[in-house]
Amino acid sequence: MWEMSSLSKVIFKEDSIVLEYAPPRIDRVIRSGPATIVFWEDGTKTVVKLRGGEAYDSHEALLACVAKKVYGSSTKVNKALGEWDE
Repeated sequence: MWEMSSLSKVIFKEDSIVLEYAPPRIDRVIRSGPATIVFWEDGTKTVVKLRGGEAYDSHEALLACVAKKVYGSSTKVNKALGEWDE
């Protein structure tokens, strides 16, 4: 089933249908202990937490928040990227 992200919009033109994607825009980021919280310009927030035993990497945490925002959930990120993970 095709699912349209809230980050995209459909434009109907005379002879075609165009799907435009607007990347999420970050408003602010809070790093608190094992959690990284990204607040988006659309008023939503995304939270990722460090798993036990892993070293904190602020860049990886931020990338995880972006992936979770784009795909909609950690489960969907894992399904989409799982086949490419080594």
